[in-house]
Amino acid sequence: MFVANTDQGTIVRFKMGEGKNGGPHAEVFVKSPAIVGADDIAFDVRHNVYVTADYQNTLILISPNGDIKTLATASEGLDFPADAHFGQSQGQRRFLFWTNGGYNHTKPSLQKLDVGVPGVRLP
Repeated sequence: MFVANTDQGTIVRFKMGEGKNGGPHAEVFVKSPAIVGADDIAFDVRHNVYVTADYQNTLILISPNGDIKTLATASEGLDFPADAHFGQSQGQRRFLFWTNGGYNHTKPSLQKLDVGVPGVRLP
């Protein structure tokens, strides 16, 4: 399980059954100023993590080894992005969707980006 800590700019990974008395063990997966304001996270089938950072108006890609890459910014129309999810229907699984709050310069919208890798299927 992964959790975004918005104010600290961290993604925390919980490993189940590896902590004291068989409980969860928490560790920082990645910490960076680039993900301060992390609102939501989504995963692709290659274990990449996609982060909407609403404070910074960015969409971030974090590789399984923790490398960080910015995929989109305010210059591409991001304005308080949140709620990242991969499409689940046929032909939509490579598209990452997010809400665009429109708090600063735009109107609220739903945006998407073809990231070239299918997202993890939801049960």
